[in-house]
Amino acid sequence: GKTTNPELYQRQARSVKSLFLCGRHERTLINDWLHVLNRFPCIQALDLTSVNILDQANLNQQLHLPRLLALRYVRSTRCKINIPFFLLLVTKISVTPCLRALTIMYGDLIYLCKRLPGTIFDRLKELWLFSSDTDGRIVMKDIDILLHAFPCLRNFSFLMHSSRSINRNIEEIIEMILCSLPDLISFRIACRKGSFHVPSLTDIGIRRSWIKRVLHVNECEHVHVIIRQKEISIWK
Repeated sequence: GKTTNPELYQRQARSVKSLFLCGRHERTLINDWLHVLNRFPCIQALDLTSVNILDQANLNQQLHLPRLLALRYVRSTRCKINIPFFLLLVTKISVTPCLRALTIMYGDLIYLCKRLPGTIFDRLKELWLFSSDTDGRIVMKDIDILLHAFPCLRNFSFLMHSSRSINRNIEEIIEMILCSLPDLISFRIACRKGSFHVPSLTDIGIRRSWIKRVLHVNECEHVHVIIRQKEISIWK
């Protein structure tokens, strides 16, 4: 609601635990976002959508979100995340010391990783990706870039618009993900349209051999696999 009391508006809202902000793709500055976020120092979950931040390297305001655990950053304009703002929220331990989970669009994240070669987000343990019908095909080269940037994931989930975007290399991509993330506990991919084609995982005997080879285990009892038309889940 609206307020006519400037003092009330400037007061910190310490009881707020979850915050959703929609930028409606309007052009804004980083400092505008920081000014708003500073009013909510105790949030544990932050959801930013339809973000359109102008390039700005000089930050005039400090930010400290000591309890933030999960960040959802989606729908940046033209899949181009503002890198200074993203790095401030995700990599600065002095800003978000407890951050462990990130939800983001696949196209946004690939854009980010390609412009930050060598950057490692090793303190993030959970990654929740989703893609739209405009993101195109999911290729192994891009997945490899993503895995190098997030080497310490324990939980990885990917919801895509259509199975057609991944079916061509789906088995190789799943194997690459499982082999590249030694700390991974759970992995899930799902699609809204179509169905996954994974012949190596549908036959129980072949699946067991595949699990032993890919996960380097002697027994499969502690590895659980769900194969459905629109979902593949693997967890330990």
